[in-house]
Amino acid sequence: MMTDGSEHHHDESCAHGHEAAGGLCAHDDACAGNAEACGMEGEACCGGHGHGDLFALPTTTETVTVPAVQLAGLLDLVEKLCDDPRLLTQEPDYLEAHRLLGEQAPQLVQLREEFLERMKVLLAEAQAAR
Repeated sequence: MMTDGSEHHHDESCAHGHEAAGGLCAHDDACAGNAEACGMEGEACCGGHGHGDLFALPTTTETVTVPAVQLAGLLDLVEKLCDDPRLLTQEPDYLEAHRLLGEQAPQLVQLREEFLERMKVLLAEAQAAR
């Protein structure tokens, strides 16, 4: 849990395997998100992507498999929750998810695009009828 810009608190134990007892872990204090300084393997450092950003979420190399329709639904939700969807074009994780969806589920992507086009036509017809 972050309490201010200078302290990284852990609830139970530190990502480095040390007891933190709700306080600042010595390794976190020393590395401040720098994987080389903390000695963690690759991206496991508390600094997330290893760019020295103490506020980045931790990452691992683990992968998961989810049905394409669930990934598409999550991307839709992200778009709805984003104040300015143009900002998503600067988010590598969002772009990678879209790329993977297009590569691995092209039929779903095509069907969803056709559905959205039909909905636009219906909406336009309904507005014209008013």
